[in-house]
Amino acid sequence: MWNERASNIATDESLEEPMDFYNPYMLWYRRITRRFMSPRGAIAEALVSTI
Repeated sequence: MWNERASNIATDESLEEPMDFYNPYMLWYRRITRRFMSPRGAIAEALVSTI
């Protein structure tokens, strides 16, 4: 799979305005992303499953 990564590039038109909070992609992104915040800063960690 990794060796064929160049043949699996997704393309689409750029968005003209910010993506809506309830956009299906944003709902998915928030579901799989863990956010850690502290007084010193914040980070986001994406959790993905591999087959």
